[in-house]
Amino acid sequence: MFRERVKKKKSPQIESKKNPVPFVKKISQQGDLVINFTEDVITVPDLAFINDTTLLIEVQPGEDSDPAKLLLEWEVVSQTSRQLSIKLKFQDALFVSANIQPDFLKIVILDPVVFTAINGLQVEPENLKILKAIPSQLGVKQETVQKALDKVTISTESLTYIEFTSHILLRIPLN
Repeated sequence: MFRERVKKKKSPQIESKKNPVPFVKKISQQGDLVINFTEDVITVPDLAFINDTTLLIEVQPGEDSDPAKLLLEWEVVSQTSRQLSIKLKFQDALFVSANIQPDFLKIVILDPVVFTAINGLQVEPENLKILKAIPSQLGVKQETVQKALDKVTISTESLTYIEFTSHILLRIPLN
């Protein structure tokens, strides 16, 4: 008796008709930013296409923060159809979210065409801006910094170094 195996046909994937919505999955204490999309987006052939003409990424200061100390540069490190990974390089990471009120990362998609979904739909205008609280960078709490700064003695050298128990080294110019 000959039996033929019948393979069940997989039902074709139903293409989503939803617009992609970006959201911040993670901002780490080391400056790793992960943006996820709710739908698959077309990946760019060269990560250099995702730059400051595509995305605006800046810090919105919290209460008592000094905007001059919250400058940052960023670089896209990887992209998949559902995720964009960016390395944030804070000019003075020690001052990011160092106060009681956290600082916020503002991300604005300037060119939604770059994040077009595979289904051809783009991020809708109301989803082009993301605001997310930034955790304190370097894992140093403000109280720890203040205690260390209180112990600094003025020296004739131009720089004083402070070592924390968590092996973080601060370089503080004495002017």
